[in-house]
Amino acid sequence: MRVHPRSRKRLITGFVAASLLLAACGGSESADDAGSDSASSGSDTSADAGADEGSGQSDLLVVAVPSENTTLASHQSPQEVNSPGLKNIYEGLVTRDPVTNEIVGELATSWEQIEPTRWRFVLREGVKFHDGTDFNADAAAFAINFLFADEEDRLLRSFMGSQTTAEVVDDMTIDVITEEPDPIIPERMYFTGIPSKRLLEEQYDTYETNPIGTGPYMYDEWVRGQYFQIKANPDWWGLTSDDAIGEITFDRVRFVPRPEGGVRTSLIQTGEAQLAMFLSAEQCDTLRAASGTDCVQGPSVETLFIRFDTPNPVLADARVRRAIILATDRATINDSVLGGQITLGSQIVGPASFGFDPDLEPYPFDPDQARALIAEARADGVPVDQPLMINMRQEAIPRIEEVGQAMQQMLRDVGLNVDLQLQEASIYNPEYGEKPTASRNYITVHPVGNDPMDAASSYQSYGTCDRGISGICDPALDALIAEASQAVGEERRALLQQVGGYIHDNALLGFFGQLDLAYGVVEGFEWNVPLDHRLHATRMSLN
Repeated sequence: MRVHPRSRKRLITGFVAASLLLAACGGSESADDAGSDSASSGSDTSADAGADEGSGQSDLLVVAVPSENTTLASHQSPQEVNSPGLKNIYEGLVTRDPVTNEIVGELATSWEQIEPTRWRFVLREGVKFHDGTDFNADAAAFAINFLFADEEDRLLRSFMGSQTTAEVVDDMTIDVITEEPDPIIPERMYFTGIPSKRLLEEQYDTYETNPIGTGPYMYDEWVRGQYFQIKANPDWWGLTSDDAIGEITFDRVRFVPRPEGGVRTSLIQTGEAQLAMFLSAEQCDTLRAASGTDCVQGPSVETLFIRFDTPNPVLADARVRRAIILATDRATINDSVLGGQITLGSQIVGPASFGFDPDLEPYPFDPDQARALIAEARADGVPVDQPLMINMRQEAIPRIEEVGQAMQQMLRDVGLNVDLQLQEASIYNPEYGEKPTASRNYITVHPVGNDPMDAASSYQSYGTCDRGISGICDPALDALIAEASQAVGEERRALLQQVGGYIHDNALLGFFGQLDLAYGVVEGFEWNVPLDHRLHATRMSLN
């Protein structure tokens, strides 16, 4: 498998010429009409078109994904599991080189930290949004201020450090400003997909159904319950730029939600899809053994972790939390359920992330010690017999239900009253972002990514009092995270490792480890699976 190199791009002449001819003849959609939310039904979801011979471009790429988009809003673009495909529509100021993982320019061409709390970005000229409006400093600053507005508390804020705003310096320059020093602002801007200012100001009622960005693909249609489809952008700046990554090799890309991994596998076997997300080891074996199909996988920045609702009177006790971790035989679950797709770990980030501590050992499997800790907590008046709930999202990873079933039995074996709940994404996702209360009893098991590849962002999101997705509120930990987040160099590394040790020692979170993610593919599909596992269609091709 390979990735298209970052080099001079071919102008896809056949496609662009055809698009311009259609526009001249009045046969194409207008920019304002292109974003309507389709209400049609019964459309064919198969790969109904082949390659355009001689153009280097295929008509349609079909991707089988675990869950349907719940919204097409730009603040969801970092969430590839919950919002597949949006990174093709919304670009950020920066992106990641798929080979080196370094931060490189996308809508910005250069940046520097000019003050401890101020970063200056010089923007790319000649870029237009899909609605024909210009991308400039005014549009970029407006979008950033919209996305990080504290009164809205959008999901994107979970990737933010201290409060972040932007202001215009000149027509093609902005400053990104933080309340406190933040050395990883460029990494945070990777998450920040920039939507059209016109959309936000004049068509806000369609913000969640009519995505308008600057990317190589633009919105085509969304047939709810069947597929979400994007189409190639003939005016993408990357068609003629030396420093764009990848090239447009598909006219359209269709994301077909199929929650069952076996169904996603079958779509590859029948040729109805060319790429299928997140398959199990057994499903990969099936595809590798067959003719014309294969499975590709790679390490990721995703950690399968255990989040405790610590306001709950049972889960508030560190002995109970530690007992839950000790009672969970993570190695056996990995081997017998997940087919070895996890590298067992002890912290929320893996070796690729700055601040990873190679000396932090995972908790052992020790059910006897777990029973003793629960008995000790019971003797001190902790209501350990109250019900607890292992909460999971359907198909968050392959065989997640079996993971939950095994864990449930293990916790019951040490004397805890534990049930299992699997929720579909439309229910799970809103609850996941809600700050827990004493009445909620969730032991949430879920994958979490560290795409900035700096541990501070994960600790800020999952370890501080003010984040909805955090189950923790520990003032001492808050102070330590704040100190680590502002430090640089080896001091930053040491402080981040100290944060990881504090969380580990107090059993504030539990960890299975880092996930290898696997994809089913048809013969001839070319894609070098990147560490961040983003589905950039411009970095894929089909021969």
